Amino acid sequence: MSDLTALYAKAKSGSPDAMYQLAIELEKEDLDGAKSWLKMAAENGHVSSMSKLGLLLMSENDFDGAKQWLRMAAEEGDLPSMSNLGLLLKNLGEIDQAENWYKIAAVQGHAQAMINLAGLNFDTGREEEGEQWLVKAAEAGEPRAYLYLGDRLAEKEDFEGSRVQFQKAYDLGVLDGLISIGQTYLIENDFENAERFYRDNLENGGLGFVLNLSHTLLQLGKVDEAIQLLQEHADRGAVEAMYNLGVIYQERDEIEESIKWYTMSGKKGYAPAYHNLGIIYEPLDKVAAISAYRNAFEKGVLQSGINLGLLLEETGDIDEALEIYKKAANEGFVPAMEALVEIFEERGDVASAEEWKRKLELLHSH
Repeated sequence: MSDLTALYAKAKSGSPDAMYQLAIELEKEDLDGAKSWLKMAAENGHVSSMSKLGLLLMSENDFDGAKQWLRMAAEEGDLPSMSNLGLLLKNLGEIDQAENWYKIAAVQGHAQAMINLAGLNFDTGREEEGEQWLVKAAEAGEPRAYLYLGDRLAEKEDFEGSRVQFQKAYDLGVLDGLISIGQTYLIENDFENAERFYRDNLENGGLGFVLNLSHTLLQLGKVDEAIQLLQEHADRGAVEAMYNLGVIYQERDEIEESIKWYTMSGKKGYAPAYHNLGIIYEPLDKVAAISAYRNAFEKGVLQSGINLGLLLEETGDIDEALEIYKKAANEGFVPAMEALVEIFEERGDVASAEEWKRKLELLHSH
């Protein structure tokens, strides 16, 4: 008998633990089946099932169902459910209830609830209380709390203090702490210390540190060093390094070299490279520009849709431009919506123009 068959047998015999374990096994391939087993286990008082079912329903935007099951688990004393219920209530605008559940979990030592409570305090202008909860979360063993404390200090331009907190986060295994230290030097325009920092930590920070070091070198006027660094990583297949080389050569007006690197980056799947190729080609070769913008847009660069649409309008292909704008507008891209309004107004299609105006107003209202 397989493990799954045995779980089915135990679940059918009425074991809530087996129902829960079966649901976990089924979740990826049979979500409805998983939810059904979780519901049966939850109705039999299984707290972990209540919590899991609540989270699944929340991910499906079934907020009433999520609230019901998370509240039941929270009332049974499940601390993660208290925190998750608080998050759900906050997102639903029920701030007082959210704070209440955060506090109940936080005073019992739940670090994520402390962080959530800190965020709620910051949102409502209670800075000191928020920072106190972050300190408590850090003391409770949550390394990300140091990251958030560092962010607060950086916002106050206490960069030395922020770096101390970021270092604590990194020492406890949060890579973002190291990344944030570097960002503080860049924010300060302290490029000499930024260069030292990125060189010292190049192996720990990955490609992001390579790109930041190249940016720092450019700011210090060390262009050849920046190019050499990017070239090394481009030769290893790093598409963003190829793209950045394209940017450097484009800014130096070395167009052929820029096109070479953008093309290499784009062919390896980096869509922004095609967008920049479109910008280069636009005054030189409209057909090549249209092709480049189309590649970028099909890979998700919405601004390329606008540039493509404008070129199509120039060449008289208004209907295709309209379809491109619609695709971008349906992704919520405001310039595309505005372009649709303009085209429909020019065509005298008042109903369609008003429809997109309403969608724009709705988007702005949120």
